[in-house]
Amino acid sequence: MALDLNSIFQYIPQEKIAEWLRWIEKNPTTFIYYVILILSPFLLVSAFLSWKLSKEMQKEAKEKKQKESRTKAILAAKASRTPSGKSESDAANGNTAPAHDKKHKKKKK
Repeated sequence: MALDLNSIFQYIPQEKIAEWLRWIEKNPTTFIYYVILILSPFLLVSAFLSWKLSKEMQKEAKEKKQKESRTKAILAAKASRTPSGKSESDAANGNTAPAHDKKHKKKKK
């Protein structure tokens, strides 16, 4: 089934299009005004959605950067520990308490 332009053009009122073109020729500023008036809501919605998308992309990039930083810190902390669960500095200083106990010890007054 081939697209037959003649069959499409028969449904377009040629006289009406000619009338519109004559009106546009006589009133170009009014035509431009109407075009801007009709398109401006769509342009505003587009600008708002673009702004929201930009903010969301920035937020995701920030979260990804924080997650990578957190992961690197965790891996670095794990790498600095010996297999016994103590950090290398604790083993060198002779501290025998596990590292997780250090965090929860209460200070004596």
